Amino acid sequence: MKNTNIGLIGYGHLGKALHHRLQEKGFDEVQISQGRGKNVEMLDADLVILSVRPLQLAEVAREIRGKLRSRVLSFTAATPKVALQDALKSDVLRAMTDIQFEQILAEMGERDFLSSLSENPLIEVADEELVDAHTILVGCLPGVLAWQLVNNREGAMEWIERYFAFIQTKLGIAENVLHNILGRAVLDRAPASTIKKVATPGGITESLIQQLELKCDSSLDELYAAGWARTERVRTAVAASFKA
Repeated sequence: MKNTNIGLIGYGHLGKALHHRLQEKGFDEVQISQGRGKNVEMLDADLVILSVRPLQLAEVAREIRGKLRSRVLSFTAATPKVALQDALKSDVLRAMTDIQFEQILAEMGERDFLSSLSENPLIEVADEELVDAHTILVGCLPGVLAWQLVNNREGAMEWIERYFAFIQTKLGIAENVLHNILGRAVLDRAPASTIKKVATPGGITESLIQQLELKCDSSLDELYAAGWARTERVRTAVAASFKA
């Protein structure tokens, strides 16, 4: 498995973390796309990994559509598998992770590969919706934790414990995974800057932060609903970009 030739498309925050993790785990044959017009260089890879932003997918798809001979693993949020498969004309498996790869959640498939990257046991799910739920509840967690630590100092820890219980109920994420993410947030010396950095315009994290700003005592269900509403908006925008 370590000899698998991997093509990585998307070299932002997550893409860089993926590359580092692959190297850390002994995957030496990793090709990194150099961007627009260069994605065709990935066609000979045994496994192509997508870590681009949702609205960048259409451009990638136009370059490599119908040309892939490899499997595709997508870490891109808010883009249903059926839309990706149609755009790429290739089989796709969706997965999501926290930035430290504490625990990966994925559709069933690529078990050995994903397990090798996940610090804690891989969570395999049959329902693709849980991949997007992971984005909302775990992918956005650093921003939500930073907001609580800045704006709700006295009640932050109690709120966070309730939120962690909510996440575990929805996804079954290991408790130590959530507390490790919290530990890094507590050690963050500039949480206000972290909020700005992770809440990218139009992104899922931004929607949760906006909900908290609008109503600081938002229920967990309200926060979750805000994430899903933004996810649906992104899905609609991605579908339109594929048709453009």
